[in-house]
Amino acid sequence: RTDGHGQWSLEWADASHFMRLDAGALRALSVEPQPGELDRNASLLGIFSKCKTAAGSRMLRKWLKQPLLSAHDINQRLDAVAALIGCFETRAALRDEVLPSMAADLDRLRREPRP
Repeated sequence: RTDGHGQWSLEWADASHFMRLDAGALRALSVEPQPGELDRNASLLGIFSKCKTAAGSRMLRKWLKQPLLSAHDINQRLDAVAALIGCFETRAALRDEVLPSMAADLDRLRREPRP
């Protein structure tokens, strides 16, 4: 389904593109803070999280808990991250203009009744 006058599209993700980590692996890799953990940087999430939005935090958590398997997909993601790191203006425009309007659209889509 495409919304936003062809600017954005929603697609199903193929689960076979992601590694499944069980609870033991997630704990051993310190992906998320352990209950009662006081040091925010004791987990990968705490170290990497510089997210400005709740949606960004959810996406980072998902990426850490379900890593990509394909080298091609990993390199595409790294290229996108490098492009954002290298251009403050693009990051600022996404944060201040694009993401707020998307959040409202996604919230509306979430509340729409399903057929």
